[in-house]
Amino acid sequence: MNVIKSLCSLPATDGNFTSVLKTATSNQIRLAIETMEHNGGKNKGRIKACERELENRRLTKKGKDGKYVSKEHLSILCNTFSAQDRLKAILNKLGEYEDAERQGVAFTFTMQGSEQNGQQWIPVSERLPEKYGTYLVAWKPCDMSEGDIIKKCGKPHYYEILEYDPDDEALWIETIEQAEGEYVILAWMPMPEPYKESEE
Repeated sequence: MNVIKSLCSLPATDGNFTSVLKTATSNQIRLAIETMEHNGGKNKGRIKACERELENRRLTKKGKDGKYVSKEHLSILCNTFSAQDRLKAILNKLGEYEDAERQGVAFTFTMQGSEQNGQQWIPVSERLPEKYGTYLVAWKPCDMSEGDIIKKCGKPHYYEILEYDPDDEALWIETIEQAEGEYVILAWMPMPEPYKESEE
């Protein structure tokens, strides 16, 4: 089952929900929160559990002066863990930020002709479409890195046309058939105007 869909549908008290939440990436958890809030925030327990998990994963917090300082649990970790363990924790967190940054850079990519039409990729982390319709989406398999995708097809992400319905629990009503396993939708854009032959 899709990670984001599981986080949005399983009861927060269910052991499967907890298991999925612990293994989900921070980006998947953020997308799940956004999806649930977009659906009216019906299950506040799930949203709170996701927000708590994201907060627990933070290494820093803002001090009284507004500057970032290490969280208490990081100070404990620094006192009890070896330097190698501390470095692993820092590198894992840095890796998450680099992945997010890489995805952000990828969102500046526009398909040929899209700039002229005033169309740009909109990350799903910023917002989802407001109305029912067909949209072009950028997506990637959960088990593939951007580098692997570039090696395979020469582009940073795969692209698909999907139908979106804000009133449907699944939101993106169609599934991506060529995806062999779990995937995540990263960004979307409205479809261009229909092609018209020149009357000249």
